[in-house]
Amino acid sequence: MEASVNGQQQVMITDPTAGKVYMMLPAAKRCMEMNVDPSQMGPEALKNGRNDLGQWRTVGHESLDGWDCEKRVFDFKDKSKGDMTAWFADKLGYPIKSEVTEKGKTMSMEYKNIKTGTVDASLFSVPGDYQKMTMPAMNPGMKPGAPSGKGTQPGM
Repeated sequence: MEASVNGQQQVMITDPTAGKVYMMLPAAKRCMEMNVDPSQMGPEALKNGRNDLGQWRTVGHESLDGWDCEKRVFDFKDKSKGDMTAWFADKLGYPIKSEVTEKGKTMSMEYKNIKTGTVDASLFSVPGDYQKMTMPAMNPGMKPGAPSGKGTQPGM
């Protein structure tokens, strides 16, 4: 996944088999490796339901970037977690768009130009000329993966 955060390009490589996520900063040729359980991240973690956190309800169907999607809202039991809406592509069984609103701020993620098929394994490797970074110390109460202690993604 590629993103621009505060004008800086970031690339995230998730290796679910190894339980690793690599956050790369291409401009600086730096990389940080994190141990995670990808099934516990984002709307995909809640795909099949997490009754301890809440439940999904279908609110309609929409087409996104040529993909027929089931639009779902996750109703959190703890309303302080905010609101989450996700569009699950019928043929992929995976959310290709999600919106999370918490404390008046909305974060949106959408996959574009999706192509199914085989991908060269080298695309999931950190380039050899990247320097490893270490994760900075977290503030008390901050969850791994949360940006700068400014909150966490709901449901995590």
